[in-house]
Amino acid sequence: MIEKIRNYFGASALVLVVTNILPFLCVVLFDWQVFFLIALYWMENVVIGVLNIFRFVTILVRNKAWDAILMIPFFTVHYGMFTGVHGFFVIAMFGKEFQNTGDELLMVVPAILEQPGMKIAAIGFLGSHLFSYFYHFIGKEEYRKATTQSLMSAPYKRVVILHLTILFGGFLVLSTGQHILALVLMVVIKIVLDLFAHIKEHTPDEIKIEATG
Repeated sequence: MIEKIRNYFGASALVLVVTNILPFLCVVLFDWQVFFLIALYWMENVVIGVLNIFRFVTILVRNKAWDAILMIPFFTVHYGMFTGVHGFFVIAMFGKEFQNTGDELLMVVPAILEQPGMKIAAIGFLGSHLFSYFYHFIGKEEYRKATTQSLMSAPYKRVVILHLTILFGGFLVLSTGQHILALVLMVVIKIVLDLFAHIKEHTPDEIKIEATG
């Protein structure tokens, strides 16, 4: 069974791990502060939401899931509000240099992207999620079993658990003062959680049955 999982996830898991190493390099090479690491993970939330809209469109076209016509705008507004509130929270808790600028969230993002290494890391996450979309959802035909209900809830399950852990790590950095070590620990925790969530989300039913059988 382990061999089947390795064969099934080899490429996508490798891309996921390599992508998550980019923030580690930025922490070490560019001395990132905790805010920039958490801001990068927040931008990954945006990528996850956009790619989920792609999934809605895919099942609309290929599965004739006509209810997706209504669910796409509903998800966009709902997830957009969720992500926006999360972004303001991140700035309020960790982004002191941006709190008194008077700029809206969308105006702060370009400034964050000017941080050394940020654009490369952000593009890396975009590429990783695009790869997963084409490799699993299209290539492995996961869209055949997808429903509007499952797509509506999928991003929240991953984002909430992951970012509660990341935010805990952020407070750990601020409270201990162990800047580099704590940030590296945050990156490692995210890699482990990301990999676990990725495998759980994309493991085929036949492998799950074999594992429990």
